[in-house]
Amino acid sequence: MKKIITECVMILTVLFLFTGCLATIDLKDKMADIMELYDCAWSQESGTVYTNLHYDTGERNIFDVYIPKDISSKKSKHLIMFIHGGGWTSGDKSDNDVYCKYFTSLGYPTFSINYNYCPGWTNPILPTNQQALKALKAAKNFLEEKGLALEDTAVFGISAGAAQAMMLAYRSGNETALPVKFVAQQAAPCCIYPELWDSDRVHWIVRKMLGLNGTDKNWARFISNFTGKNISVDMVKTGADKPFYEEVSALNYVTDKSVPMLFIYGKLDGIVPAGTGHIVDEKFANLGISHDYLYAEHSGHGLVSDFELQKKFRDLFVEYCERYFLGTCSTK
Repeated sequence: MKKIITECVMILTVLFLFTGCLATIDLKDKMADIMELYDCAWSQESGTVYTNLHYDTGERNIFDVYIPKDISSKKSKHLIMFIHGGGWTSGDKSDNDVYCKYFTSLGYPTFSINYNYCPGWTNPILPTNQQALKALKAAKNFLEEKGLALEDTAVFGISAGAAQAMMLAYRSGNETALPVKFVAQQAAPCCIYPELWDSDRVHWIVRKMLGLNGTDKNWARFISNFTGKNISVDMVKTGADKPFYEEVSALNYVTDKSVPMLFIYGKLDGIVPAGTGHIVDEKFANLGISHDYLYAEHSGHGLVSDFELQKKFRDLFVEYCERYFLGTCSTK
């Protein structure tokens, strides 16, 4: 019973962090309102959905594909990839069903992937990146077999999926089966730096879950687990751990040659370190990369308390498709 009570408290705490308030019913209503932004009244006339296709042999190495009705249009040449969130321990490709159907109803083929869970956040970033590369190749091959002539892709992700979207585009852009034209992401944990994660920028409950308490010993334990490498306390003290946490930090791969990005972060986020969005925005601005940064003043990690900003995100996403896929929207 004590264990059950403890787990319930933890669940309620995470829900609190996601909303920035205690009203979990309000969270559900706000999320429903945001999902309605992507309601397209999908029907058989909108397109065709193929589910549970395999890109590798693992149980979760599957994806769903959404093919628009008109596969000869200009839009049908441009594929959008969706990567779900869930902290590498939960979530499902079906979480992106509403987004996929919305963009496919606009004429773009889309697909959403599953990837292996990493219980305890054990070495999630690089193995998941390899899965994403395989999934993109498999989706391309499947769609081309169905008669689509694909030219390029864009990647969208939420939370952990957002970090993976950035890794795919910025770390592995030269390896992708299709050239990536832009990234759209919400609340990516893309800067795995000790000054952010082992600080009060992260809610104390989250730091406790991660085993972080400001000591070199616990940071070494955390980053060893997160990178899959053996990081000693001495390495932390001398800064020799830096290359290892930079390797799993997607922002580290952004250069002045990187593709544009649309992104949104919540001011009240206590899961991804507060201020991460500002750091990302600053780097993109300094490098002169076209981007749009939306700062949700009233939202936590779930980004549900800024409806108008989420509407703007959707509209900008559509605009990015027109600009970077079709070249029909004026560049910034």
